[in-house]
Amino acid sequence: MRQARSAALVGDLGRILDTTGLDPARLQLEITESTVVGPEDEALRTLHGLVGLGVSLAVDDFGTGWSNLAYLRDLPVSGLKIAGSFVGDLHDPAKDEETGWRIVSGLVSMAHALGLTVTAEGVETGRDAERLRVIGCDWAQGWHFGRPVRPSEIARRIAEEPRGRPVAD
Repeated sequence: MRQARSAALVGDLGRILDTTGLDPARLQLEITESTVVGPEDEALRTLHGLVGLGVSLAVDDFGTGWSNLAYLRDLPVSGLKIAGSFVGDLHDPAKDEETGWRIVSGLVSMAHALGLTVTAEGVETGRDAERLRVIGCDWAQGWHFGRPVRPSEIARRIAEEPRGRPVAD
């Protein structure tokens, strides 16, 4: 939240992109729901500046903060990352699983209606990945797709795998 209010962030990131040669379209930064607290928030200028560089933004852990859904229309984001707790709670015997899936499905539908892509966090089973695919979730991440590994293993996997794995894979 503090970085989003820094006037230097856009310039700093622009220099980093120039120095590294990274295509800005390959960089997605994640912001929390609390990054912007209103339509006049100075952080909005910074976020628009980042998008102006060609970087994409996603709201991370969506649904766990103090979501004011009206702000979604003002944020220059291209995606939502549904908090892992939504998927994790689906396996809590004390909670109604079908209601949980309806909430996740509603979040996916709402995001798509706004033209946003959706990533579900915390996906640990093939059954969850398949159900997310069926409801139209664009991407998923979690232990179902891979456990944490050492940096050398990440480099090896990147070299061997196609870029990104949509939920359908």
